[in-house]
Amino acid sequence: MIIAAKYCSIRSELEEHACQLTAKLFKLTERLMALIGTNHQEFLVAKVSCNEVTKALSESRHRLEAHRTAHGC
Repeated sequence: MIIAAKYCSIRSELEEHACQLTAKLFKLTERLMALIGTNHQEFLVAKVSCNEVTKALSESRHRLEAHRTAHGC
């Protein structure tokens, strides 16, 4: 591996962002599960939030893959 590619701050930031989104999705999923059968309106709001974070996580993963391909790290 090329020395410059061993540590890449951009890759590190992209990985950290994906990790943060994963943690957020986990918390939202926990909330969603807790709302089952209790508050339909809040459940729907939580479901939309889960979908938004899932989409952001997918986009983040694609950016990371594109960076790794282009940068070789």
